[in-house]
Order: sequence, then C-alpha cells, then structure tokens
Amino acid sequence: MRLVHSGFGAEAKWDEEYDSVRRGWNVELGNLKYYLERHHGQDRTVAWAVVEIQESVETAWQKLMGREGLVQTGSLDGLHEGAAYDFRNAMGENFSGVVQYFDPPTDFVATVEKLNDLVYNDQEEMAGRRWRGKNRTLLAKFNYLLGW
Repeated sequence: MRLVHSGFGAEAKWDEEYDSVRRGWNVELGNLKYYLERHHGQDRTVAWAVVEIQESVETAWQKLMGREGLVQTGSLDGLHEGAAYDFRNAMGENFSGVVQYFDPPTDFVATVEKLNDLVYNDQEEMAGRRWRGKNRTLLAKFNYLLGW
C-alpha cells in the first residue's frame, strides 16, 4: 500500500505538523497491517484518553514510561519494532507483548498479550500554536487502546 498525504507548506513552521502526521501514519498503517494479519473480520473497540499537561515531552515520557508509570520493572533499552517486551507497572500489573512502533520520547505502540493482543498506543504531542482557543505551548498526551 502506498499513502500520499499532501497539504503541507515548505516553510519551517510546518515541520512540527509534518512530523506529527508522519508519525501518526506510521502508527495507523501499522495498526491496519496488524488488524488484517491477526484480527481480520472482527469488530474493534477504540478507547481514547487525552490529557493536557504543562511539561516537556521528555518529562512526560519519563513519568509515564518510568518507575512510577508503565515500567517499574523491565526496561525500554534495546526495544524496537518486532521486539518482545515484559513490564510490571507501578500498580503491580504485568504486561508483555510485541512492540509495533517505538520512537522515544514520543511514541510507544505495542500489543498486550494478556488482553487478546490488544494494541496499546501512547503518543505525546507538543501543541505550540492555538490549542483550544488559547495561545500556549503544552503537551497533549494521547493514549488509546484497540481491542478485539
């Protein structure tokens, strides 16, 4: 499959928008491939959570993926697309599966084996333009689950 997405300007002000869309398509096309290979013909359920926080992308990543978040035990070191992971989160729950897309400090997408190989997606996006009617820079944190 070939995807063409146009409508970006050549000026530097478009770089952040382009990078966000590029990463988004990498994730969504990976989800489509995974669905067709593993869950074809099954209805999917999507759950979203969006949280605005006034921190840097790097700080948010460290909090979510660190010892007080998803990775209390286990490690992100050496992870890449197709690699197996095994974490225990700060609440004592174990998660394992396969990484689908990994681009720190903005993206972690992986299957969750014990939940019928559902897809967990964590993305951080800086919004440095108008966000909800106000001029400000903040982090919009997007989490969603794709389940079958």
